[in-house]
Amino acid sequence: MHNKFNKLTLATAVAAITMASQAHAGGYQINEQSVSGQGYSHAGRSSNINDATIVFGNPAGMSFLDRAQVTAGG
Repeated sequence: MHNKFNKLTLATAVAAITMASQAHAGGYQINEQSVSGQGYSHAGRSSNINDATIVFGNPAGMSFLDRAQVTAGG
């Protein structure tokens, strides 16, 4: 009985530590799809009509573009 309790306690502790680290790491998630979106202080994907990255959040935003554009990032 004593050995079974130790295994259960160890399994519970490992599960709690694993879940806590995943929850903590979620606080660093950035939901922007481009560098220009980060430059707008995360105001939203549809607030920047200056480049082609508007298409991700608002496809109708293409009508505001003056010329053909391509945006790439990594």
